[in-house]
Amino acid sequence: MKNQQDENLMMGGLLSQVRKQWQELEPNLLPSVAAFYQLSIEVHNRQIEEITSSQRIKDDFLAVVSHELRTPLISILGWISLLRNRKLGEATTAHAFETIDRNAKHQALLIDNLIHISNLKARRLKLKQQEFNLTHLVNRTIESVRPKVEAKNLALNVCVNLHNSRIINDHVHLQQILFNLLSNAIKFTHLGIVSVEIYEFSLDEIVIMVKDTGIGIPETELQNVFEQFQQVDMTTYRRYGGLGLGLAITSHLVRMMQGTITVESKLGEGSAFRVQLPRRVSPGM
Repeated sequence: MKNQQDENLMMGGLLSQVRKQWQELEPNLLPSVAAFYQLSIEVHNRQIEEITSSQRIKDDFLAVVSHELRTPLISILGWISLLRNRKLGEATTAHAFETIDRNAKHQALLIDNLIHISNLKARRLKLKQQEFNLTHLVNRTIESVRPKVEAKNLALNVCVNLHNSRIINDHVHLQQILFNLLSNAIKFTHLGIVSVEIYEFSLDEIVIMVKDTGIGIPETELQNVFEQFQQVDMTTYRRYGGLGLGLAITSHLVRMMQGTITVESKLGEGSAFRVQLPRRVSPGM
């Protein structure tokens, strides 16, 4: 009992000393303490909001992946069932095989993108340095997307202005960069022009410009456009489809090539993506 009384007296004494010291503090210090705690609360709330937003974006992305993989698979299985169980006319059979082929290629591209972004994040991807003709690469890439351009009745302007077309880089992945930028421009452009311009910024650097007269990107989204899981919003996805990984992959590859990528865009007017790369990429990147 006595020990308990002694402890109570000791605690009372400590509390009395703390209260006295607090009262002796400069009055001007109290607002600073209050402001500090208010700031701490705001920072904590902001962190909670960022975590919640990040989780929502990932959840949305997983929903998109599930839909994008399931939709072509359902179409493929449906046409296979019809071909197996019914005698279809020649025209319908040709349409069935065309649809199966298109959906299978679409699904393969989605899976490739998922594997690609995984390899990039895990740093498993290495560039293969080789010398090649950039003009030839551009022309082949243009021809690969031309059917999409013609299907949408868009104009396609190409200007290659190089005194020296020989560069040293990773042929396959540089073509992927150009293909991704062109595919993105075509997807989001309904009327007008998609243009490609290749020129020498200096003796040691080349620039690839891809411009379009498409829907453009909201100013608030420009800073996030190269991040994975960031296809502007779900409304855009529902209208245009895709996983929103193309620009994230492109940005990763450009950085691996010791280059830079930037974008300028106005909503409703179009976008311009600019890639600047060294003519010779250093080995081991």
